[in-house]
Amino acid sequence: MRNGLLIQTLGSVVVLLAFLSGECMAYLLYRSPASPMLWYLNMEVFAPFSPYEMSFGPTLRAWLTPTAILALLALVFIAYLAKQRITIGVFANLASMYMGALTYKSVISASGVMSASLIGSGSGASLEVGLLLFIFIFSACSAIVSHVSMLKS
Repeated sequence: MRNGLLIQTLGSVVVLLAFLSGECMAYLLYRSPASPMLWYLNMEVFAPFSPYEMSFGPTLRAWLTPTAILALLALVFIAYLAKQRITIGVFANLASMYMGALTYKSVISASGVMSASLIGSGSGASLEVGLLLFIFIFSACSAIVSHVSMLKS
């Protein structure tokens, strides 16, 4: 029971920290635009977490500011310490759904141009798609644990 709650909490925390890392990379690039390493990290690794890349609407972007992300992290930790299973489960499921949508969008956009031939033109897989898939699988596992723990009780 306690391990299930921890797994659900970690799933939500990983997703929130990924978005916070993307915001921090964008801020660091703003402060030091001459750094090639920051350009690489911002454009290749954290590109899907950039506020300019997300096309989920202005309402959702408003919830993903650094202050809002820190508040959501605090709320997740408070819910974990208070053992609020339903709150942690809701966070785990929302994180999984959001990461699923973001991963799908990135995989579709990374697939490249469409061709009419039988020979594929390459998947266009990159580091960002791999990172998104890892975070999505982790958050999906936490959502599955939330469903299993609710069925057990």
